[in-house]
Amino acid sequence: MAGFVDPRRATAAVEYAATGNASHASRKAGINRSTMVRWLQDSEFQRLVGEAQSPEPSPEALKSLADLVPKAVEVVEQGLQGEASVSAARIALDVIKVAAQMQPKGSTDGTPPLADLIAQLDAKDKK
Repeated sequence: MAGFVDPRRATAAVEYAATGNASHASRKAGINRSTMVRWLQDSEFQRLVGEAQSPEPSPEALKSLADLVPKAVEVVEQGLQGEASVSAARIALDVIKVAAQMQPKGSTDGTPPLADLIAQLDAKDKK
């Protein structure tokens, strides 16, 4: 994936790759089903779906997803403050979750994987 990928397209591609269901993927991405059908005919979107289906994400896919995380965190924060729509915050949270799932387990810079950080935050919320 080269350059910026709209978080809705990324979410739709991942959901469609996982389920093969355009209605489900469009709901999860917060788009109309007709938009999803149009995207399915787009070669760039088909490539996104293919990357989401492949067992090992390409370095480009990982970088593109990592590039989306700061903006996704910002949108979630805005959602918590009532400055962004609930659907935008949910899509952003899905982007963060996908990024956590795709992050390599062994970090060479000493930082814990994003999934570990999310688990720590969840544990604090339960206390």
